[in-house]
Amino acid sequence: QVVHTSRFGVPATLNFEVVVSREEELPRAEETLLALLDRLAREPAAPGGLELAQKQLRADWHRLARDADRLGFEIGHFQVMDSWRTLQPYLEARDQTSLQDVQRLAARYFVAENRSIGIVRPPETAAAAREGL
Repeated sequence: QVVHTSRFGVPATLNFEVVVSREEELPRAEETLLALLDRLAREPAAPGGLELAQKQLRADWHRLARDADRLGFEIGHFQVMDSWRTLQPYLEARDQTSLQDVQRLAARYFVAENRSIGIVRPPETAAAAREGL
């Protein structure tokens, strides 16, 4: 799952969330995610993936725009972060993004120096992990 965290007051960041069912799966999940980020910087993403993402983003926007509360939040969010006037160019830029844009930005930003890895455990698992320290 990818979360665009600008909605939470952290612009220009992405969270990639991986949920595993067992603690032992964490190293493999991390390895897989880091390999994907590295591959995005070296190789073009699959064309169908970008088209699907753009289609999903457009559908999400149309659903959001029909809900006055969600639309008000989005306009207010853009106003707080910059200006409500940047909302339309933002939506247009999402639709015009190319595979080359994805690869170029991945090479620039998905570098090791920009990565933070966090692990969120259920309270009982976190307590057991602390006791094992």
